[in-house]
Amino acid sequence: MLKETYKGYTELPRGGYLIDTSEGYLQIGSPPETIKDTMGFEKKTPLVFILPNKFFHVEKGISTAELEFPIYYNFFLRQKKTFIVCTKEQKVQLITVLKESLMGPDNINLKSEYLNGEESFGFPDMKAEMAYFRGYKGLEDVVEFKVFDNDNKVCYGNVNILKLESGDFLIQDGEKKSKFREKWDLILSMISEKDRPNRFKLRLSGSHVLDRRTDSIPKITHPALSFG
Repeated sequence: MLKETYKGYTELPRGGYLIDTSEGYLQIGSPPETIKDTMGFEKKTPLVFILPNKFFHVEKGISTAELEFPIYYNFFLRQKKTFIVCTKEQKVQLITVLKESLMGPDNINLKSEYLNGEESFGFPDMKAEMAYFRGYKGLEDVVEFKVFDNDNKVCYGNVNILKLESGDFLIQDGEKKSKFREKWDLILSMISEKDRPNRFKLRLSGSHVLDRRTDSIPKITHPALSFG
């Protein structure tokens, strides 16, 4: 069982920090597979993610802002939006990434995949098919950005989130205050090699990120191919 530190936050096994507030969980940082750390909690996966100052830990080769699966989980299983707290510059960067991963590319050209191009029998309208199965019309249906104002402050209900000049975060929830300093070298050192996302694996059935077994990757069964 994870325990809250005396400083008012919980260090998650795969990286990131969890703060329990009157408005629910807030999480600072979102490393790969972070959803496995919180999806079994009573309050479930956080709806609010605060982006760290850096999106990528160069030495470990790990992203600290992988939000796609928390967004999917919150939308499809909980029917709720995910709120992302960030700067204006981070919002621009993240929108580019999320549009590609959640909405798909703007232009899809499948002509070269078919012998007679668009004249081939069964040539798909891929954009229409993607829109039909996606379940939401646009990014704004699943995500809402909370951008730091000129005072480097964001309000989420009764909780105030402040970004200090030092880059630290101050979370104020009524009389309770928690100051957070990013220590990614410390927290990411907790990630074991088996949890590292850059293992060489071939997966044909999609991601295993929602598998509760942290050390398990589902086997693929195919008439001609089988990869463990």
